[in-house]
Amino acid sequence: MSDCAAVLYCAAVPQVPVGVAAREILDHESVEVVITDLHMPRLDGFGLVDHVRALPHPAPVVMISGTWTAEERARASELGIARLHSKPVDLAQLVRDVEELGR
Repeated sequence: MSDCAAVLYCAAVPQVPVGVAAREILDHESVEVVITDLHMPRLDGFGLVDHVRALPHPAPVVMISGTWTAEERARASELGIARLHSKPVDLAQLVRDVEELGR
């Protein structure tokens, strides 16, 4: 079990290096909360959010970035992203957000 999985008290937390792989998992597995980075190769976090929103039961999204521009924050708000985090991530806050959103 990864450190993230242990912190979030999850039986299984799929972790993928690129947004395209996350999209494929979400097509076949139901999740309570999606945690994604904004900047990923091949499919960025916003593209992944578009995919999540098109699912029959879209999960709330927590997005992480090392650098948030005003435009990115505005777009995240327009897309209805539930929580934004900056790097380095405050794990205690991330856990609180996931627990709240996963209810």
